[in-house]
Amino acid sequence: MVTLKSYYTGPLASDLNSLDISWIVGAVVTAVVYWALTRNLNAAAERTAIAESDAELRQIDSATSA
Repeated sequence: MVTLKSYYTGPLASDLNSLDISWIVGAVVTAVVYWALTRNLNAAAERTAIAESDAELRQIDSATSA
């Protein structure tokens, strides 16, 4: 079977002697996407919502155990 490795090898990979850097690219892309999705996160509002949810769950739990 004939393979054309040079056809599928990009210029950066050939400069790096075919070193696999996909994990670095994946980590950088993931970090950028995470940052973009969480930059408008309001931590104080999240804590308030969690506290309200916990209070409701405690109320439901006490009503069902009585």
